[in-house]
Amino acid sequence: MKFAVLFSLKENVTQAKILESAARRREFKFPEGVKLLEEYWTPVQSPAVIALFEATDPAALMLNSIAWVDTFEVQVVPIVEYKEGLDKVAKLAAAAKK
Repeated sequence: MKFAVLFSLKENVTQAKILESAARRREFKFPEGVKLLEEYWTPVQSPAVIALFEATDPAALMLNSIAWVDTFEVQVVPIVEYKEGLDKVAKLAAAAKK
C-alpha cells in the first residue's frame, strides 16, 4: 500500500536541530517493509518534507515515523494513484445506483 507522509517542523525547532536532522537523514536506513518512492523538501514549516512510501507492514511505517518525532509532527495518509481512485469511485457510484 502507498502512503504520503507529511513532516511538519515542530514549533521551537532550532536551526541546529534542523541541521542535525538533515545529517541523520543522509545516513538513515528505512525499516524493512518500507520503501521510499519519492521525497521532497519544501521551504516552509508545514509540511517541510513530503515523502511517498510503499509499505507492506504498517508497524514498519510507524517505526519510520517515530524516528523523526524529535523534530517533526508526522502525518501519514494512505493514497492511491488517480486512475485507481477514479475506478473505485465509479464502482461505488454504480453500486449506489442499484
